[in-house]
Amino acid sequence: MKREELLAYIWEEKREKVIGGGSYPIGISITIENLNFHWHTVIYGILSALMKNPKQALEWSRHWGRTMVWLHPNKSLSFKFTEKKSPEEKLGVLVDTESIINPVEFLNFHYNIGHFKILLNWRRLSLEGAILQVSRMVDELVWCNFLKLKKHKINKLSEIDIYIDALNEVWRSGILVEYLPERQILDMKRKNMSLPVRIYGNVRKNKKVPKVIGAVVIPQSKTDDELSDCKETLKDQQEEILSVIDGSQSQLRTYPVLSTTSIHNKESCICTAIILAKKLHTGHLLLLGFADLVRRVIGSNRPLYLESNDSGKRIFALINRMMEEYKSSAESVISSLVNRRYSPEEIDFCYRTRREQAETFQEVQKKLKRNKFNLLAVMNEKVERDLKLYGFKQVSIIPDSICLQKHDELIELVKEQQWKRNLGFRFVKYIQGKHKKMAILEKRSVPTASAIRAAFVNTVLSLNKVDATPIFIDADPSVVQACDLLGLVYGKNLLRLEGAAIGFEMKIGSGTAGNVISAEFLYRLFCKEFSEKRYPNFFLSVVTFFLLTRYATAKAHKEQALAKGHPIGVSFYDYKNKQALLNDFLLCAKELLIYNNSIKKAKQSINSLISKGYKGIEFKEGRDNKKNKMFLTRLEKIGAEKIFDQIFPTPKAESVSNPLRQVREAIHRQHSADDSQLIDRIIIELIIHGHDTVGELSNILLSKRLIHKPIPGGKNQKLSCIFVENLKSRGYGANVEEIINHILSYLNGDFCLLKKKCIYFEILEDIIAFTDDVISLDNTSVKIIQKALSVCIKKLNFS
Repeated sequence: MKREELLAYIWEEKREKVIGGGSYPIGISITIENLNFHWHTVIYGILSALMKNPKQALEWSRHWGRTMVWLHPNKSLSFKFTEKKSPEEKLGVLVDTESIINPVEFLNFHYNIGHFKILLNWRRLSLEGAILQVSRMVDELVWCNFLKLKKHKINKLSEIDIYIDALNEVWRSGILVEYLPERQILDMKRKNMSLPVRIYGNVRKNKKVPKVIGAVVIPQSKTDDELSDCKETLKDQQEEILSVIDGSQSQLRTYPVLSTTSIHNKESCICTAIILAKKLHTGHLLLLGFADLVRRVIGSNRPLYLESNDSGKRIFALINRMMEEYKSSAESVISSLVNRRYSPEEIDFCYRTRREQAETFQEVQKKLKRNKFNLLAVMNEKVERDLKLYGFKQVSIIPDSICLQKHDELIELVKEQQWKRNLGFRFVKYIQGKHKKMAILEKRSVPTASAIRAAFVNTVLSLNKVDATPIFIDADPSVVQACDLLGLVYGKNLLRLEGAAIGFEMKIGSGTAGNVISAEFLYRLFCKEFSEKRYPNFFLSVVTFFLLTRYATAKAHKEQALAKGHPIGVSFYDYKNKQALLNDFLLCAKELLIYNNSIKKAKQSINSLISKGYKGIEFKEGRDNKKNKMFLTRLEKIGAEKIFDQIFPTPKAESVSNPLRQVREAIHRQHSADDSQLIDRIIIELIIHGHDTVGELSNILLSKRLIHKPIPGGKNQKLSCIFVENLKSRGYGANVEEIINHILSYLNGDFCLLKKKCIYFEILEDIIAFTDDVISLDNTSVKIIQKALSVCIKKLNFS
């Protein structure tokens, strides 16, 4: 029988295992932190985990034994069952090495004794692939022994009891491991078709695990006397191995206590990151607009530093796609990119249609894993031109390829925690306060986003030779770890502030998928309405005004209700469709023109007071004089803010108005919790259709017998709901059912509305309101207001 025919035959030998139904949710997680183990550590570690929970183990094995090899912040060496997508599994990171090993090196012959035998297909493979190979065959051995015992005991014992017997028998008798060439294993199968041979069915992982994993040999049962020669030795070895596993502890670096550095100074460095292999879209525009706002507000005279991601998997996939598109070799495509022979349109197209699974992808990855070429020079230059056109005066683009030197420096500084040899998977584990953490620095010899972010910031600081605290504008988790890495390795602070994004239909948009409006298109449309000659530098001002006046949507964590103050996801400016976004952006521009007039009137009002030469302070009748005087005191200190959270306070989720909240509570008290969704739906629908007073709502609900007594409160009191008007402004007004469902998602805490805050915008609005209240001011107070007004206008880039 030929190899492929034999493999097909073996694949059909399911040996009572479950076929189909998707991946089983329970798996065994094998945690490793160093290379101080051998195959019998893995073998008896897995068997121990199976014996602790045999009922779960039986089902795990019946479903082909899902196994992960990972690194975990809270463990050094362990073998335990975990549930897919559980908090524990989310903390772990799969080991992903590049170098291949000879698995025989991990076979310690001192421990290689036993009655049962595992025959492993010998070939050089990755570390994690070799561990998975061993774990699969341990599962296969126990399962085959279970089936053997089942033939004789099924009428006497339950399946679980038989499985326990099979486990105990394997544990007591031990396992001997032998590596053989695949050909020899398959020849043994041809001679004995009952020999259990296991092959790997997951094609995506065949590069890590051999197609033919191995075979198991279960000899005829021996008596205890026949096993006595090795029984005591085996028991001692198993106890020793379990003791090593139980006593293993992580080697942790201690996170240093960092000294805070002033951020409100001219030396501050504002950073953000974008993959510039595609053209800028509106999400990028808002992100960069917010980063530039932070730069101006902080008072930095440095440019906005933009990291251009020109390395990593997505860029490998871009090269791979260009090889296919232009029928060229990897070297030719790389050379053409470096020498600017492709247009931005060609690069953009290939990036959006990139492929990661083609055969040539691995070849590209090997050539570019330590990429020190400026592959995206053409795109970087285009972005610089476009941003200048949009009003960004100072932007410095730094490619990742330039940052690799700093990445290598980072690796050197943490290498004492690395494995004894470089397998292409690098990490650092540390303790910060009471929390154990880890950061992955490389996978398959390619720097991770976290490590390259840290290297980028360190490059920016070294270029400027400054000691100011850098600020990274991005919500990506990689930036959080980059903050930790800079503190851990270099003792430097890195502040992080969430950026901005665009979304449609309550989901964040994707530039690659093409469902976000390009920045070019938005700018051209804008210039048709507001010519650059008449309104110079107005476009960026509108972007800033948009960021500070429009509500963003964020998804609350499903397992943690927003109402309890738990974290939320990344916020984004959500719209029904692209047209709704375009309409609102143009409306925002018109609103800014009106707002600029309000600023102008406030200026004129203040100037008129100084021309009249008033000596005292007087406010209009009925105004809060104490509050206004406190405001004047506050203005004296403007520009001296040092604490970042005071300059950009954390946004708070919007909630319903007090009258509506009180009405909802009053109605819900008359109903069970099961009816709350229905009641909310009715209230919202009535408000949408104009029945927006307490009296109207009460009468309608009474007539429908949904309440038993009138709602307390003033009958003419208006019930406004911020979610109704907000959703209409985002283009959701046409479909009443849709808008009701979205409002319910906000009321239930599935989503929330947030608005970015900036102290200077708040002060500017307060100054405009203040000028309406004041009748007379002394010259000192006028000068304070004039200065504050000037500071706010300059920082916000309003006219």
